[in-house]
Amino acid sequence: MKIRNIIQGGAVLAGLAICAASVPMASAATLQSPDSDALDAAYQVIQFDLKECLALLPKPGVASNGSGLLSPEVLKASAKVCNDAKGYKPTLEELAKAHDYTLPADLPYQLNARYAELVRNQNANLGAQYLKDQISSHEDALAIFQQEAVTGTDPQIKAAVTKAIPTVQANLILLQDTLAKQ
Repeated sequence: MKIRNIIQGGAVLAGLAICAASVPMASAATLQSPDSDALDAAYQVIQFDLKECLALLPKPGVASNGSGLLSPEVLKASAKVCNDAKGYKPTLEELAKAHDYTLPADLPYQLNARYAELVRNQNANLGAQYLKDQISSHEDALAIFQQEAVTGTDPQIKAAVTKAIPTVQANLILLQDTLAKQ
């Protein structure tokens, strides 16, 4: 009798564990591809932009830092990109919250690797490396945004992404022009 009760109790606990594990995942999966892909990609690009911007800022108490290696043109382009990213981030967070969707907490490997390379190699080529990173991430974002504008099914996400396309395009042109002047 005791063994049967233990087995039944174990089965009930296992069932509860399965239910508890599946509930958060179900609430986080309220969006379908391509809408979830666009939201994730947009958020990751913004996180990458902001992370690289922080890497370029002067560090208190550090005599040599990346910002001293950057031309005024690169700093100006970086400020524009960073301000736009800061301004767009709350829009994405509000969309995610409205859809009970969990945004990615981490950057994908490729973006983390590019960020690590930027931080590790702060030398005379820092400005060009930063611009190339940003051009690449903006090209990726633009492609994803344009795809969402055509194939997206969620009207709120589609509208937010479509509204951001001109800013991404303008920043891409600014970054390319700045790189050409380096």
